[in-house]
Amino acid sequence: KETSKLFDFFKRNQNILGLTGVLILLIIVFSLIAPNFLTTSNFIDVFRQMSMIAIIAIGMTMVIITAEIDLSVGSLVAASSAVLGYLSITIGLNIWLAILLTIIMGGISGWTIGFLRNRYGIPSFITSLGWLSVWRGVAYLITGGFPIPPFPTSFSFIGSGFIGPIPFVVILMIALYILFYFVLSKMPFGRYVY
Repeated sequence: KETSKLFDFFKRNQNILGLTGVLILLIIVFSLIAPNFLTTSNFIDVFRQMSMIAIIAIGMTMVIITAEIDLSVGSLVAASSAVLGYLSITIGLNIWLAILLTIIMGGISGWTIGFLRNRYGIPSFITSLGWLSVWRGVAYLITGGFPIPPFPTSFSFIGSGFIGPIPFVVILMIALYILFYFVLSKMPFGRYVY
């Protein structure tokens, strides 16, 4: 009976166990090839870089749960960064107002995709592909392919600051995952998404 339970567990979780096995194998291979791979500073860098994509994945998770897709998020992130830099650095707008306007811009993008999907039945694949081109163009027009420096130190802390030995953005990622786990599993909005 115990063997049957164990077999059922492995059968139900074979994808997760397989990916975990591949991850462990990659860690072993990279630690043998690169002597600096298993250092604390390398893991901190990996977590910091991964956390930004992981934060974007929170919103994408809700989109994918509804059996839709948004191809524009990468370009939207680039355009949002460019718009934020332009508003706060080039124009000199208050950083918090610039952040609010940038969030509204992203919201309008998502709302437009959802509106066209629900009102006219245009697949989100098509509309988000169009927005991908628009936001890529916006990012390039604003920046010309060059960075917009320098952001205020208080704002830069979000992406490059540390609380003790842990990057702030990793703490932010964990907090957002806990929040959205609660929203999706315990709140009416989350149940509605499912």
